[in-house]
Amino acid sequence: MRSIWSDFLKQLSNGRAVRTPGRRRGVRGNGASASDLMSVEGLEGRVLLTADLTINEGDNVSYPFQFLDVGDQAEINPATITADIGTVSWDAVNQTWVWHSEPSDGDWFDFVQITGETYSGSLQGAGFDLEILNVDPEVTTDVPVISIAAEETPFLTGHWQDPGIDGDGVVVYSLIGNVSTFADGTWEWTYDLGEGPLDSQVVQLFAEDDDGGQSTTQFLLYVQGTGPFVQSESSLVTVGEGETASMSGFWYDDNPSQVQLLTNIGSVVKNSDGTWNWSFNSADGPNESTTVWISATNGSGTFPLANFELVVENQNPQVTSDSPVSLLDPDQVFRMTGTYSDPGTFFDDGVFVEASFGIIRTSFDAPHTWSWFYDSNLGVPPGTVTITVHDKDGGTNSTNFDLVATNYLPKNLRVADGGAVEDQTYVLTGSFIDFDAGDEHTIFVDWGDGSSSQTVLPIGDRSFAIPHTYQTPSSAEELGSFGIFVSVSDDGGITLVKSEILTQVEITSSLSPAEAYGARLSWDGQFVAFTSDSDSIVPEDSNSLNDVYLKNLLTGEVILISRGMGGSAGNGESYGASISGDGRYVVFVSSASDIVPDDTNDASDIFVFDVVLGTMRRISVDNSGTEGNGWSYSPAISADGNHVSFTSEASNLVGGDENDSSDIFVYHLSSGSIDLVSKASSGDQGNQDSWGSVISETGRYIAFTSDSDNLVLEDGNFRYDVFLIDTLLGETLRVSRASDGSDPDSGSYVSSISADGRYIGFTSYASNLISNDLNSRTDAFLFDVLNNATLLISTTPEGESGDHQSYWPVISANGRFVLFGSLANNLVSNDSNLSNDVFVRDLLTGMTTLLSVNTHGGQGYFLSDPSSISGDGRTIAFYSGADNLVYGDQGGSNLFLAANPAFNHPRVTVSGVNDAPVLDVSGTPVLDRVGLNAVEAGIAGTLVSDLIARMGPSGGIADEDAGALEGIAINGLTGTATGTWQFTINGGANWSAIGTTGNANGRLLAADANTRIRYVPNPGFTGTVKLAFVAWDQTSGVNGGVASVGTRGGTTAFSASYDYAILNVVNEAPVLNTSGSPVLDGILGGVADENNPGTLVSDVIARMGPSGGITDEDTGTLFGIAINGLVGSATGTWEFTVNNGTNWTPIGTTGNANARLLAADPNTRIRYRPNAGFLGEVKFAFVGWDRTSGANGGTANVGTRGGSTAFSASYDYASLFVINAAPVLTPSNSAYLDAIPMDVPNVANVGTLISDLIARMGPGGGISDPNPG
Repeated sequence: MRSIWSDFLKQLSNGRAVRTPGRRRGVRGNGASASDLMSVEGLEGRVLLTADLTINEGDNVSYPFQFLDVGDQAEINPATITADIGTVSWDAVNQTWVWHSEPSDGDWFDFVQITGETYSGSLQGAGFDLEILNVDPEVTTDVPVISIAAEETPFLTGHWQDPGIDGDGVVVYSLIGNVSTFADGTWEWTYDLGEGPLDSQVVQLFAEDDDGGQSTTQFLLYVQGTGPFVQSESSLVTVGEGETASMSGFWYDDNPSQVQLLTNIGSVVKNSDGTWNWSFNSADGPNESTTVWISATNGSGTFPLANFELVVENQNPQVTSDSPVSLLDPDQVFRMTGTYSDPGTFFDDGVFVEASFGIIRTSFDAPHTWSWFYDSNLGVPPGTVTITVHDKDGGTNSTNFDLVATNYLPKNLRVADGGAVEDQTYVLTGSFIDFDAGDEHTIFVDWGDGSSSQTVLPIGDRSFAIPHTYQTPSSAEELGSFGIFVSVSDDGGITLVKSEILTQVEITSSLSPAEAYGARLSWDGQFVAFTSDSDSIVPEDSNSLNDVYLKNLLTGEVILISRGMGGSAGNGESYGASISGDGRYVVFVSSASDIVPDDTNDASDIFVFDVVLGTMRRISVDNSGTEGNGWSYSPAISADGNHVSFTSEASNLVGGDENDSSDIFVYHLSSGSIDLVSKASSGDQGNQDSWGSVISETGRYIAFTSDSDNLVLEDGNFRYDVFLIDTLLGETLRVSRASDGSDPDSGSYVSSISADGRYIGFTSYASNLISNDLNSRTDAFLFDVLNNATLLISTTPEGESGDHQSYWPVISANGRFVLFGSLANNLVSNDSNLSNDVFVRDLLTGMTTLLSVNTHGGQGYFLSDPSSISGDGRTIAFYSGADNLVYGDQGGSNLFLAANPAFNHPRVTVSGVNDAPVLDVSGTPVLDRVGLNAVEAGIAGTLVSDLIARMGPSGGIADEDAGALEGIAINGLTGTATGTWQFTINGGANWSAIGTTGNANGRLLAADANTRIRYVPNPGFTGTVKLAFVAWDQTSGVNGGVASVGTRGGTTAFSASYDYAILNVVNEAPVLNTSGSPVLDGILGGVADENNPGTLVSDVIARMGPSGGITDEDTGTLFGIAINGLVGSATGTWEFTVNNGTNWTPIGTTGNANARLLAADPNTRIRYRPNAGFLGEVKFAFVGWDRTSGANGGTANVGTRGGSTAFSASYDYASLFVINAAPVLTPSNSAYLDAIPMDVPNVANVGTLISDLIARMGPGGGISDPNPG
């Protein structure tokens, strides 16, 4: 057995076994070789003309060589030539030296050195590398099988051999039992039963020499009575998918005739020679790695004995194209077809095909084919298309084909609406695309006034400007609107006759690949409500459920409608949106329980969201607000937003609902009441289910589908029908009825209603609603209530039914257009896509147009269905899975927006000449006055519209043009040195300087709700400023811009006359509120001057608060008082200081003619100096002073007050009290009266002077008084 030690030694020698003791080993490369031509080191130069030598151990090799003497070849004595390994002899026949090997073990190498002497005795030598390779030993058994009884000791013999010396140390061993190895080349194997019982098994024997050589053999140890034994020849079989795998093995049993073989995968064949063969076709199997077992049975049981691993390797799929080239077809589409295949089971191997660009479709039925399309309207494609096929295991293959275009048609012709003036040149502008750079194009225009033109464009031009003059009577004020038909042809003679204003635009293009459906448009097409399960539309949506959204198609803003109370998406599915005509209200269905409080019915409900107020309301409730006890769905809101019809399975929304069926209800948003409407004219409730209602503009008419047969008397068809109820009169009418009034022979369901309730759109399977309905398909119908007639909508130009199903007619609110879906291909010419399409029928012209096409007219590659048409019929929304309708569509089902073809051509409105506005200057235009020192933030300015209105009633602006707008053009300013004139056109959000003005640069300002003028005066300025202006009718120039007004009147936008508007900057007199009680600090009678600091004027004013005080409308007003009357001048002196008491000055005589001005600042004070002995109240009268005139401490006449003066109109009094202070007794405990003898006579008892008594309190005590004297 190979030992760990021998492996370790091999590692030390870089993979060669270490030479055993006694054997020589050299270092490879030290000797000369045929390539080196080196002599032996230390010897004179000789070389062996031979190569290195490699032999097997045990070989006897004779190796010829030439010993070349570099110097004198003849000088070497042959008798002296020897080798340090092996022997050397001379071959006289071949005239060459021969080296003879000696017996040896393998796996070593050395340098063989050969030397000889010349006749002169000098030593000569050379050598070669010798490598001896180890030869693996061989081991065999004498018999392949030993069969023993269960308790019998097994025994087996065999042989081994090895060419190495002494057998090369060969050892025979086994992992089971014991092996004895003998030098005579034999071995014996035995097993000690004490080590445990034996099972039938294959025993492996190994023979290993001491150089690591190894071989193996095996024998079957069969234990009798244990059943059959099975073994595979390998543990692994690998096969490519679609190929056949095979495996062989052997089997053994005491009773071979009874043995049968089984397998879990594939099939197995038992051979009589004790072998078996297994096979498996991987195309029928798991196509992955798995374990295969082979089991055997001999009648006494089944024994799964052999296992091996089956690995099915993936094979690359194959793909081919039917042609190497795709030519651009007349529809401007590149097309190609081909096949693909995979040797694996098709569905299990997950094969899919993709294209480097374009659209590819695959078939799953054999043979597997693919179809590729590319609409050149999307752009010039690369020259080569790569079609790649993949399988789920990473296998891939590809094929290429080239695209060749002989001529690209002109595409994307765009022409805008415009306006023209009578007898003046109108220029029609437009553009288109043509990918052929060298094409010349001709523009044909039908001007709509009976004239036409053709214009040839220079090569390379893709835009045009074509002049035209509309000749109309100059007296016409409004000359009408003309439809313009424009087409472009290239020099190949192919004409594009599609000039569009609005083409297909994805409403939900950003949602791909999420599903979006259920679009509903507002009356004017600005708003669309829809449903999507995407979580990427708005941040608030992360519920991975269907939600309802509202998109403003004008601004692109999208908001979440089905929101919970916290603002995030509701916790249940929401769908089925309906929208009011103005887009304010969106009604929808939701199973969420967190949209409104107390939603506990575990059923879908109907909700209404007010987009303006942001409020949510649940309406599937009874009149008391109790929630329904069943599911509610299919809502429809009236265009006026006041009524919602819906279906409900609830039985508690109204009293007496006992039919145990779904019913139609209408909820009135204004009153909060609910009514059951699916009932007969008699008032009887329908006796079966009713569902799917639609509602007219005012809610008067409601159409619905019902299984009930008691809503009208003549209903006996046992089919669902369409009914119309007039909620005002309570009358119910069946609208899905045969032309002769009889029952329809199949069912019908409602889909739309016109605003006035005259037309009801519905789908029907019935064949007898009209004559000659022979297509045996559903058709789209319209019932005219006014004429009691049924109209087929899905009709061919010849009036016949479509050749396939048509459905879901949606009528515009104005009753002119009907949108519907159809799989028919004979409704319009060249409908070849074999898919559901969307059509629109104009009831006025009888024309039906295919709508689900791209801008080039290419038909959608996939199903499209109708969704909604705006009330005016101009805008259409539809659903489609086609990804070739708009450029850059990444796939998925989306909602698309398209213009109604009836309005698709541009129009030009031709009008009469403009009449200049007339400015009547008899009025007095005045701007709002501005206060003194007013700051910008406080000046709101004057609306231009108010300025014009103030010219009335005698003056103002007049204009003969109907609907003329008003404004002014300022062409002169005064006051620019004393302030700044400014304007705003956004309601004050931003203000700009009017700047320098004149006739060359009049400032244009519109009379609207946001345009204002203001004057910001410099500090201290008061006075009157003006602006000069002319009237402006806004027919030229832009609001806030400038224009030359030097030429005015006539047909210009400016009045011939001008006027002035004045603005006054005035001071506003302060306002004195006398409801307060101003007082000065009280003083003691006889107080000394140094103890009489007086009262700050600012404190006097402050003490009037909080109810009284001084205010001023002017910004930054400084306050003060003007004393115009004094009380107490006879009992003292009133004084003031303006330097905080450094100097005091008598206030003096005051009155309205000479009021004393005193500022409310930190240094101005008032005091009263009472005469000795005076006690009592004194006062002064004052008015408020804003300090805009006069000086602090000075005097001014205040006889005129209020208005724009510096003085308040009202006056007030401030009081000061001179008070007496109580004496203070300081105790000393030393006061006493004169002592007297006991029983002193009264005459002798003269008493004690009070003055002495007080004096005796001193010096520590006594009586003091704060009052002087």
